[in-house]
Amino acid sequence: MLSSKIHSQIDIPLPPSDIWSTLEYPELMELWNPHCKNAQALGRPMRKGDRFNASFELNSKPTEAQCEVLEMDAMKLLVVRHHIVSEKKTYIDERYELKPLNKESTRVSQSIELNHSGMPKWVLLIIALIHRFGTPQNKGPLDGLKEVTIAHKDMGWDGHG
Repeated sequence: MLSSKIHSQIDIPLPPSDIWSTLEYPELMELWNPHCKNAQALGRPMRKGDRFNASFELNSKPTEAQCEVLEMDAMKLLVVRHHIVSEKKTYIDERYELKPLNKESTRVSQSIELNHSGMPKWVLLIIALIHRFGTPQNKGPLDGLKEVTIAHKDMGWDGHG
């Protein structure tokens, strides 16, 4: 059976602390996530239990979400639940894991759980088939994170100023 989880990973030639400084601020999501159009700034790094609003464009359709930080282990794990505002009882969980490969390189894994997204089963099947057997045509979902994090590092930004 095909999974309703979408998995992606990328190796970034930076330590976890540099990548974390991009992930821990929700307002930076719009810089690296190609679907995010706006994310509410908290004025500080996220913490477990935080909530913020974000807007996304999914399949050319604007989507508003109320986001909640479910899990957080600094420089290792971030799990955010996106409650879809227009659909009662629907949500998408997004999980990021950072694993150092060596002193200057990190593997970032992302999984997106779609079981409770409200999408029809046939749509979930198509997404799973495309994700499993399709050939990427554009940048992957984590390429933007890599580009923004490297640019921030090149500019000397550490997320705290």
